[in-house]
Amino acid sequence: MTVQRWVAAAVTAAIVGGALPTVARAEEPAQPAGERGVSLRASIERAAARAAANQAKADAATARQPRVAMMQTAGGGGGGHVMMVVTLLSTVAGLATTYYVIKQMQKTTSEIPQPGK
Repeated sequence: MTVQRWVAAAVTAAIVGGALPTVARAEEPAQPAGERGVSLRASIERAAARAAANQAKADAATARQPRVAMMQTAGGGGGGHVMMVVTLLSTVAGLATTYYVIKQMQKTTSEIPQPGK
């Protein structure tokens, strides 16, 4: 019974903490009166320029690599069928383990003596 009270208290605290975001989060510092906020358009233009520069660097690096080196570094070159088999086997093993554990739990709980019987 004591564990249930602790769990109930923890759940209540979590719900109250989520319902009161002003208490749970820190306050953001106010901007000085003389300072102007950052323009959204300027931020977008800076981000677009940065993305274009990064893309140009990536294109140049990709153009220099031979095809074999790209396959070795990027993990290309097949293996799709093997991964499909591994995925299917892992799924079957997980389902079989889940079935076994559930059956063992049912067996264990059925052996517990019931009060009043």
